[in-house]
Amino acid sequence: MKNDSKFSIIKTEKFKKFENAILIEGLPGIANVSRICVDFLIEKLEADKLCDIYSNAFPNSVIVTEDSSIKLFKVELYHSRVNEKDLIFLIGDIQPSNDKDSYDLAQYILNLCKELGVKTVITLGGAGISEGPNISRVHGVATDKSFIKQLKPLGVVFDGNDTIKLIVGAAGLLLGLGELMGFSGFSLLVETISHPQHIGIKEARAILKILIKYLNLDISLKDLDEEIKDIEEEIKAEAQMAREARKQQLMAIKPRYIG
Repeated sequence: MKNDSKFSIIKTEKFKKFENAILIEGLPGIANVSRICVDFLIEKLEADKLCDIYSNAFPNSVIVTEDSSIKLFKVELYHSRVNEKDLIFLIGDIQPSNDKDSYDLAQYILNLCKELGVKTVITLGGAGISEGPNISRVHGVATDKSFIKQLKPLGVVFDGNDTIKLIVGAAGLLLGLGELMGFSGFSLLVETISHPQHIGIKEARAILKILIKYLNLDISLKDLDEEIKDIEEEIKAEAQMAREARKQQLMAIKPRYIG
């Protein structure tokens, strides 16, 4: 295990440098859209784990599993080679709850991306709206206009900042900091209900439909349709644990006694 005080990493034997790899981000966020997308891709592409990342930027808690064992909150990287493309998947249980830790995690991930030979960064997420959309439009932002030309024909909406004005957390910082470090990339953000209890399975499907075409992946979304109920239950449980951990963090700021 390598430790740099804030982050600890455990690399597997699969961790190595690739050529022109693509990072696809799937950390929890609005409606857990990105997490659902990347979970699905990791499973269907049978991706190999590259590393586990632990941090004191995550809640000071452990997750209790169904079999009464425990696990720390963590972030993971996976790899799959498809159609002569090396895809690196970023997934995790939670995102940091404050600005500094969010920046630190994004920078740490991008440094690992340099080690792994990543050239392109793709981030995913939800665009929160007050009411459920009739059609889940997928909006795009990019560091390079060449991505706009590629994505518009796939149905991605580029309307400047009419709909998307800010991208909070890893989905934004990985692109913003990444551009400063020489990475190019884009973000796909789907309209979804901005409510902590909402799990955006259908919205994730809208992103996956575009991403599968963009990457030319041989994956059927029928599998996702069949797994919707199971995925909803799993994501709901994980989201609840993450919310509880954040609540405990906030309570810890206040002076109190614990018996």
